Amino acid sequence: MLRLSSSIILSVLIATSTVSAATLNVGQGSVSVNRGQGFAPVNGSTTVNPGDTVTVQPGGSAQIVYPDGSIQLLQPGDVATVADGAAAPAAPAAGGISPTTLVIGAVVVGAGIGVAILVSKSSGASP
Repeated sequence: MLRLSSSIILSVLIATSTVSAATLNVGQGSVSVNRGQGFAPVNGSTTVNPGDTVTVQPGGSAQIVYPDGSIQLLQPGDVATVADGAAAPAAPAAGGISPTTLVIGAVVVGAGIGVAILVSKSSGASP
């Protein structure tokens, strides 16, 4: 049973820490991406990863589309670093806690309750 609960905890940690690529769509003009080895021009659409830097030259435009559906619009002269997961942080809920923090907290608490139930059943204790 302990092995099963370890697997559940590991699955929760992996699910809450995944890093996803985004899509850079060039609208017009000159747009370049630095993936850590200098800037290279981009045409059309390409995959960008967290930490990549995008520059838009005069007369250019582009957008970064994140896996959650959020879009970061880029105008001439913009220099943007691709974020990890979303274009902008979610607005804090009442009390200053972001919705993302609430969801992650709920997943962790739920996993903890599940592990506690599994451990209590395997030890023969009744709730």
